Amino acid sequence: MKARKECMSLCNFLDLCIDPHLDNFLLEKDSEKIALIDTENFRAIVGLKGKQEFSGYVVWIYSLAIKFINDTLFKPKKA
Repeated sequence: MKARKECMSLCNFLDLCIDPHLDNFLLEKDSEKIALIDTENFRAIVGLKGKQEFSGYVVWIYSLAIKFINDTLFKPKKA
């Protein structure tokens, strides 16, 4: 549970430039340092715009699901 909070806190601090998925981080038990594994620009890949912060993973996943639905179903096709 602490790992989730630490990872989400780091992602919020970095303005979601890294993917908050837990598999993208490695937490050392002794030093509690965080090692990043996957460092692609998450904001650019997903198409996030503006400042966003999430309090936890449920809110983050819900927000991504709503964005996906809006992007795929409610935006006009471009020629």
